[in-house]
Amino acid sequence: MRSDRVTRWLCPFLTSVVMGGCVVVPYKPPADVVRNQEVALDPANTVITLGPRKQIEELAEAIRDEDKAITVVAAQEFLDIAFLDADITLARALEPATCARVHDKLGTDYLVLAGTVTRRAGEKLGGLLVTFGFYGAGSQKEHVTALATVIDLRKAQLLGDVNSHAEGTMVGVGLFYGLFVIPMTGTSAREGLARGLVSAMREQSGPGALRIAVLAAETGSPVATQAKK
Repeated sequence: MRSDRVTRWLCPFLTSVVMGGCVVVPYKPPADVVRNQEVALDPANTVITLGPRKQIEELAEAIRDEDKAITVVAAQEFLDIAFLDADITLARALEPATCARVHDKLGTDYLVLAGTVTRRAGEKLGGLLVTFGFYGAGSQKEHVTALATVIDLRKAQLLGDVNSHAEGTMVGVGLFYGLFVIPMTGTSAREGLARGLVSAMREQSGPGALRIAVLAAETGSPVATQAKK
């Protein structure tokens, strides 16, 4: 995510330009996680896809880190077994026959559908002048929200939505040398989402091994979605 990548490129880039130096201090702001049994997705108008792949892979990794007893099955294998024709809607995924097929062949207990990750810049204060050094002080807030839906494949029913929101503040202070405090806002929102998803599944399943699939939910018809791939 954009805010997380800042810690990797900001300091070397600025240092090479201004012949100065800087210290980058990353931190993770807290995430506010909310669960809602009311699902926002319309099953008939929601299609299940592989992408964005990086977002899906990062969420799957965060879920595994949160609960080591959870195994994430291959996304493409899940799609191949779940959908036997061009109908890749959530409505088809919720059909008892579909749920039974993926549970029998893959042992998949839950399906996690990742929604859109939204980023919004917040209030900006002050400023930092970059010449032959860093001068001034400034800050800017950033908001990141991540959403996902959980489906219980054993019961062929929607469990609900999980929403994770994180707010971080980037601060820069300079008097020739620069100090930058960089929020890992995207990471916090993703990890909060993983905690909420694991909690939702564990409330239903109890302890023990679980197998899940993590894919993306997109609004649109199956025909239009297939044409984009």
